[in-house]
Amino acid sequence: MSIKRFSCILIGTLCAAAREQLKQNPRDHGWQYPEDAEKWGGLCKSGTRQSPIHIHPGTVVKGQMKNLALVNYHRKFHYFKLVNNGHGVKLQIDPRLNIMIKNGPLNNYYILEDIHWHWNGTEHTIEGKKDERLVLEMHLVHRNIKYKTLKEAMGNKDGIAVLGCLFKESASPNPVLDKIFRLIPKVTNPNQVTYVQEPFSIRQLLPPSHAYYTYQGSLTTPPCKEVVTWIIFRGISHIQRDQIGQLSQVKDSRGRRIITNCRDRKPIYNREIYLNRH
Repeated sequence: MSIKRFSCILIGTLCAAAREQLKQNPRDHGWQYPEDAEKWGGLCKSGTRQSPIHIHPGTVVKGQMKNLALVNYHRKFHYFKLVNNGHGVKLQIDPRLNIMIKNGPLNNYYILEDIHWHWNGTEHTIEGKKDERLVLEMHLVHRNIKYKTLKEAMGNKDGIAVLGCLFKESASPNPVLDKIFRLIPKVTNPNQVTYVQEPFSIRQLLPPSHAYYTYQGSLTTPPCKEVVTWIIFRGISHIQRDQIGQLSQVKDSRGRRIITNCRDRKPIYNREIYLNRH
């Protein structure tokens, strides 16, 4: 066999192996919304604690869940980094700011790592809220401080806690989100970066009431690791349709506009959902 022919066979084999590995363990550049969402492999397909879910208030456990403690959520900061990661946009939070959550269903401090959005729909749904025209879900991703990096945290069942905030369509704009979303034209394309200059507190992004539902679930994007304590606020915030339109201009890693980036709801199986009335 000639060296040239052997090289072609070897390259073909390696490419096939890489494709299979990507299929089993999707990476950021190997998946997209929305048509590919049901093709995600690995835990995304086989897991039994997947997210998001549909929450039916009549079936939740109304236990004595502690109120959530917010640390440094009230302090105003600026110069947050806004990034297009090829699947949407996210606000990166410097861990040195020590913006954290504790209590509620959590046994430790969890530090805020990033904030991102899912639009033109929501990932989680709550029975009885359909008439409010829910159009946006915001996720505040926190890392358990006993792990040094987000990557390390993702390898442990108690590694991640995510606050979920649902938004309904309103005639008036959301003034705090406007400070962020007005910069969307600067991050329309993948890997573009800009900075939010106007100061605001993370607390201003949350609904007035901090009553919440909580359950054990997963990341809603590949690799869909089942390491997330979800805390979904019961209160619904508001956002204007034009602000959603700004997000809809964002392009993915293929250069296509992301009209929606919401994953479908997954079976609950035998998991329990708890309610804190605050």
